[in-house]
Amino acid sequence: MKPQATSASATLGGLPTTTATTPAVEMRGVSVRYGDLPALGGVTLSIPVGQMVAIVGPNGAGKSTLFKALVGLAALESGEVRVFGRPTAMASAAEVSYVAQRGEFDRRFPVHVVTWPLMGRYPHLGWFRRPGAADRCAAHAALDRVGMADLADRQIGQLSGGSSSGCSWRAPGPGSAAGGC
Repeated sequence: MKPQATSASATLGGLPTTTATTPAVEMRGVSVRYGDLPALGGVTLSIPVGQMVAIVGPNGAGKSTLFKALVGLAALESGEVRVFGRPTAMASAAEVSYVAQRGEFDRRFPVHVVTWPLMGRYPHLGWFRRPGAADRCAAHAALDRVGMADLADRQIGQLSGGSSSGCSWRAPGPGSAAGGC
């Protein structure tokens, strides 16, 4: 079974689009192989800007490979991937990024939970700039949205396996600060 997608129209302000109808993500006939093993076979999908999509399937169905193909980490055997109408290679880190399913880190390293989504703000800051109050607010709002606000000041190494995997999701993008910040 390979991942399938459905689409519906929606809009989300602040994201770069070339036209009102340009999809946020488009894959046409994407195939990926790992040696002799086919991982994706002719995947075609179109995801409108602002649309939430779930990729669901059993282990080995190609879900992670689909995301790796999307961000350019898996070599395409055939097909084309576009982000906001441009080839993935031309997309910026503010437009497309990927967090591996399993990350290895030294659990003794003194990083607090709030630092994880705050790292996702760096593509929006520019070179040599540090996060400001609005960025910290966006990071706290992201933790609140996923039910982890109470863990913000805890060190990552103190989290359970399930909670630490909750830190490996999307970081807040442009214009994502919550009201009241």
